[in-house]
Amino acid sequence: MNVFTPDKPLSANSICFTTQRYGGVSEHPFNTLNLALHVGDDAKLVEANRLALFSWLCQQVSAIPGNKGAVKSPQYITQVHSSRVLNAGALTEGLTEPCDGVFSDQKMQPLVILTADCMPIVIMSTVSSEFCAIHAGWKGLANGIVENALTKFSDERRYLRAWIGPSICQKHFEVGRELTERFDAYKAFFYPGNPSKWHMNLSGIATHILTTHGVTEVQSSDECTYCHDALFSYRQASHLNIKDCGRMATIAMRY
Repeated sequence: MNVFTPDKPLSANSICFTTQRYGGVSEHPFNTLNLALHVGDDAKLVEANRLALFSWLCQQVSAIPGNKGAVKSPQYITQVHSSRVLNAGALTEGLTEPCDGVFSDQKMQPLVILTADCMPIVIMSTVSSEFCAIHAGWKGLANGIVENALTKFSDERRYLRAWIGPSICQKHFEVGRELTERFDAYKAFFYPGNPSKWHMNLSGIATHILTTHGVTEVQSSDECTYCHDALFSYRQASHLNIKDCGRMATIAMRY
């Protein structure tokens, strides 16, 4: 299984990666490693993909020298483009409450974010086992999901590190003028495109929010979901008149 990872680990004893779209069993337009149940794919194929991902993760963990304990079942959530961040322990197994972020301090518990243009953001403490994974598009940024995630940590912000995984790049994220007005404080992260359209830098805004709130180190993936053939892109699919597409998973875990 091929994945994208931060250039350097966010913290000791941590795992963080985003899956690529190939290596699964889903058929077009979800080919092949679609990990989302809500996009119209065959549920049995999605479950097979999720099982393959879990098995691969267990293999990676078992190869870590001195590691003890078994990997728990990945914690999938019902994402709704909200600013809600829940504690992993508060989620009912098999029936999750809608949210777009999960926080935990438990080892061997994988947290999962599904994306296909929006940003997967992982935040980890370097001095404790606390960590968080969030799904952030423009709605999440506007409504404060990054700030909400940071309030979950008991550690000082200077001890936190973040990674923004693959997401749509500014060149391909064209939005209406209403968003430039909504993000008036972030004018530097827009440039004009077609008439009445602007190009929005999602990862730039997210990085600015994280650093402004005390996170001293933020890594950002250079991989664009629209540009890279190994990634799912909802916007690209819509431009090709395809109703929906698959979703990648970003996994965060402490061990």
